[in-house]
Amino acid sequence: MRAFIGVELLDCQPELLKIQDRLRARFPDGNFTLSSNLHLTVLFLGDIDSSKQLQVSLVLNKLNFSPFEITISELTGLKDMIIAKIDSSDQLSELYRILFENLSALGFALENRPFFPHVTLVRKVRLKTDEPQKLQTKIGEVILFSSERIEGVLTYRPVQRKILKRN
Repeated sequence: MRAFIGVELLDCQPELLKIQDRLRARFPDGNFTLSSNLHLTVLFLGDIDSSKQLQVSLVLNKLNFSPFEITISELTGLKDMIIAKIDSSDQLSELYRILFENLSALGFALENRPFFPHVTLVRKVRLKTDEPQKLQTKIGEVILFSSERIEGVLTYRPVQRKILKRN
């Protein structure tokens, strides 16, 4: 299965949907992320088999991490997308580092590039200016998602949820 580890943005999802509605009026031909697919990718895994899925599950189950908050600071263009950019967060960066190191140690071939947290709102458009935002959301769980096409529709399906708590 094609997979990634991510988080849902439940506290600010209604605001993100309002932003998408506003953008839809400006960019009617854009490819908008479905409301059910809005998320922040922490770590893209690519295609994994059932044994790799089990390894991911074990890593998630061992996470000892407190819930935290993140802030969306602006809408901006990235290539042919409009994204909601996430402010720098020590906790989010640490979560990424822990997952990256643990899964790399298990032989996962992960892209070693700088972590750039964002939420993709729409594809196949160009935004010329940045638009400041101030949306906050609590991150209380980490999710292993599968990415699959169901009846021709790209769907991100939660496979495993790990509630964040410090032991």
